[in-house]
Amino acid sequence: CKNAAAVSAAYAAVGGIVGSADTVFISACINSNSITGAIKYTGPDGVNPGISAGGIIGGAGLSLITACVNSGNVKGYDGVGGIIGSTRLGDGNETYYNTTNLRYCLNSGKISGNSSVAGLCGEAQITGYALCNRGDVDGQESVAGVVGYAPISALCNCVNSASVLGNEYVAGVVGQSTYGSLALNQ
Repeated sequence: CKNAAAVSAAYAAVGGIVGSADTVFISACINSNSITGAIKYTGPDGVNPGISAGGIIGGAGLSLITACVNSGNVKGYDGVGGIIGSTRLGDGNETYYNTTNLRYCLNSGKISGNSSVAGLCGEAQITGYALCNRGDVDGQESVAGVVGYAPISALCNCVNSASVLGNEYVAGVVGQSTYGSLALNQ
């Protein structure tokens, strides 16, 4: 499947192919236009404001995403990524993350947001193989070329070749990992 249209959301969960899904398998999909998520929602409910903007999928539960390409610019607030935005569950003191597995994915679009911003995955508990980011990334906190924030991450053969700008927890591959990160290159 392919999306070539601009997509935007006023609240949360916006993606080029899928906005949000509880459990999903996505393969060989392409997004080539801009994705715009909320820039901090301030409504009375306060549940997950401005979260989940992704070139392929905005928000996901358990997910396997393979052989997908994003060339569109992605802009959001929290959990912004070229392929997947966020797998966050809960809010405030009890925040958890579902697991996503990314394989053979490429981002070349510009990615921008506030926190948990990255070329491939904004925020998730993640395993990844053969991931490549060629798009500039710009954010404030937990900003990186491949994964912005991950409680746990296992990455192999992941490459970032674009500029990454931010204020804290900024890196070429993983911006912030709470319980450790493994990056292998074979």
